[in-house]
Amino acid sequence: MLLFVFIVIFCLNIAYTGHGFKFIWPNSLLLQQWLMILFLYCYIAFSIAFCFEFLKLKVFAPKIYQIRKWVYTGLILLITSLFLNADQLLAVNIGVALTSLLVVIFLSLGFLVLKNGHDTVKFFIPAVFLGAGGAATSAATTWGFIPYSTLIFHSIEIGMLIEMSILALALAFNLKKVDKARITAEVSAQLDHLTELYNRRAFTVAVSPLWNLGIRDQQAFSIILLDIDWFKTINDDYGHAAGDDVLKSIAQTLQQHIRKSDILARWGGEEFIIFLPNTTQSDAINLADLIRKNIQKMTVLHDTGPLSVTASFGVAVYNEQMTELEDLIKLADVALYKAKNSGRNVVCHMPQNQTIKNQEVNKMTSI
Repeated sequence: MLLFVFIVIFCLNIAYTGHGFKFIWPNSLLLQQWLMILFLYCYIAFSIAFCFEFLKLKVFAPKIYQIRKWVYTGLILLITSLFLNADQLLAVNIGVALTSLLVVIFLSLGFLVLKNGHDTVKFFIPAVFLGAGGAATSAATTWGFIPYSTLIFHSIEIGMLIEMSILALALAFNLKKVDKARITAEVSAQLDHLTELYNRRAFTVAVSPLWNLGIRDQQAFSIILLDIDWFKTINDDYGHAAGDDVLKSIAQTLQQHIRKSDILARWGGEEFIIFLPNTTQSDAINLADLIRKNIQKMTVLHDTGPLSVTASFGVAVYNEQMTELEDLIKLADVALYKAKNSGRNVVCHMPQNQTIKNQEVNKMTSI
C-alpha cells in the first residue's frame, strides 16, 4: 500500500511541477489540467486506505474501521460527480480542502490508536505532520501568503519525501517486530512451558539430523527414558502445585548432568527423555545411574513441606537393525517398563543387539 501511495505522489508531483507537461505530454494541455486533479484524488483515496491499514483500525478502533466502505463509496461518488461537472477550479478547491481535513483526521486517529496501545503509530504522527506542513507551505507560497522562492515552492515535495521515508522506516520497524514475534512463537512452540525443556515434537526435530549423521558415520548413540516414581500419589497427596515443583526440580537436575551435545526433553506427563550422541551403552548406563542417585538425594521444597522423590530409568543403545528413531525410543520404553516392575528407583537396559521386534525382553538386566 505504501508503494502505491509513493507512486501516486510521484505522479502528482510530475503533474504539479509541470515536468509531465514538459517532457511526457507536451501537446495536451487538457491532459495536464485534469491529470493533476486525478492524481490528487488518487492520493486522497490511497492515503485513506493506507491510514486504515497502517493504524490497524480493525484492532485499535473497530467502530471507525466498520465505516470504511461508506468512506470509499462517498469518495468515489464525489470524484465521479466532480469529473462529470468538469469544473476544474471546484475540483481543485475541494481536493485541497479534503486533503487538509484528512490531515486533521489522520492525526486525530493517530493519537487515538496510540492511546489504545499501537506503538508503531509514533512514526505515523510526525510523518503526517511533516507531509502536511510541506503541502501547507507550498500552498501558502502559491496564494502569496509567503514570499516565493524555489525551495519553499517545492516544500510539498520535500515534505512528502520525508513523510514517505518515515513511513517506510515505520514499516521496516513493524516487519522487524512481526519477524521477532514469529521467532518467539516458533521457539515457544518448541518448549514445554513448565520445565522450559524441549517438548516431544521439538525433541524429534532436534534429534533427527543427529540420528541420520550417527547412522552415516556409524557412531554409537543411546537413549535414556526416565519416569518419576509414584508421581500420581504426589499430586493426590500434596497437590498439583507440588507436582509441578517436582517436575521443574528434576528438569534442573537433568540439565546439570548432560552435555551440550545431548538433547533433553519432557517426553510427556512425568516422563523425560535424553538423546546421547557418541555415547556407548556403558556410558549411558553410568550417566543414568548418576542422575538417579542425584534425584534420590534431591529435596523439593514446597508449602506442604520438603518432598523426596525417586525415578526409574530405561536405557537403550542403537544397533544396525534399527531403521527409525522410534525403534530406539520403544526399546528404551520397554527397559523403563521393566524398571518400574523391578521395584522402581533402578536403571534397566536392553542388550546392545536387542530390537523391539525381538520379544526377548526378559534378557534385560538391572543395576
